[in-house]
Amino acid sequence: MDLLGLAWPSSYCSLHKDDRYKLRVMALIDEQLTRTPFCGVERIAGWFHRQGEEVNRTCVPRLLRLMGVETLDPKPLLSL
Repeated sequence: MDLLGLAWPSSYCSLHKDDRYKLRVMALIDEQLTRTPFCGVERIAGWFHRQGEEVNRTCVPRLLRLMGVETLDPKPLLSL
């Protein structure tokens, strides 16, 4: 990286997805949750798959947290 005059961390910036992509996916999640608020993360990820969108299953809960939205599906029982 010294030959190019770039800092080492700046070479990884191109790996991040575009913010427009995130905003579009969040708008689609919001649209889907408005129609069916009882859908969980798995159903939303499946809906994206059926729509032909390539959205990772782990991306959906991260974007839901970023949006400040929770689904109405039953939560896991963590006190067993």
